[in-house]
Amino acid sequence: MAGTLQADTLTHSTAGSIATNYVVEGSAKAWLYAQHRTATVEAKNSLNVSSWVDDATGRSTTNFANAMSGTDYVILVSSSYNATSGGGLAGSDEGWYVTSSQMKHDTFFGNGNFYDNDFLYNTIHGDLA
Repeated sequence: MAGTLQADTLTHSTAGSIATNYVVEGSAKAWLYAQHRTATVEAKNSLNVSSWVDDATGRSTTNFANAMSGTDYVILVSSSYNATSGGGLAGSDEGWYVTSSQMKHDTFFGNGNFYDNDFLYNTIHGDLA
C-alpha cells in the first residue's frame, strides 16, 4: 500500500512537538560507511548511495542513488587508519568536487600524502531534487 502522510507538526506523547520541516530539512540525505584499505574494498552500509568507487590511492567517489537539488549541500567526511587508533584525515587538496549526483573526496595522513585509510565515513545534508 502506498500513500502520502501530510502533517506540519509531529507530537510525541511525552517529549513534545516539532515542526516537520526540521525532520525533512535536518535529516541526512545520504551517508556511507566504507572499508577502504583491505583486500576487499567495499561500501559496508549506506543510504541513498548507488555506488562507491575507489579511484586511486586515497581518492574515491560516492555516487548518489537520488540526486541532490544542486551543489549547495553539506559534506561531512572522516576516516580512520584502523578501528582502534584512528589517525586518518579526510578532505581534498583541490577543494571538494561535487555535482548533484556525486561527490569526490580524498583521504591522507597528516603529512599530506594520499593514503587508503581503513575506514571511510561520509554524510551529506541538503535538499534532494
